[in-house]
Amino acid sequence: MRATPLGGGNDQPIVKITDESPDDMIVFSSDFPHFEGFTDPMGHYTVALVGLSEKQAKQFYSGSIAEVFSRMGDPIV
Repeated sequence: MRATPLGGGNDQPIVKITDESPDDMIVFSSDFPHFEGFTDPMGHYTVALVGLSEKQAKQFYSGSIAEVFSRMGDPIV
């Protein structure tokens, strides 16, 4: 199972949620241009995820989803 955070509400602070979840559970997504998204989602998460390790950040931005696609037989190269 994978989950994507929203920028507000109960999904804050994202670093705490990421630390308390399995390493591959919380993944990046953008709901732009809906109000839940951000005009600059990468900029938002760059600031919001300052406390993550490099490994956690890689899992969040790409690693976890790449693993999902790989298991489905459609690896992202």
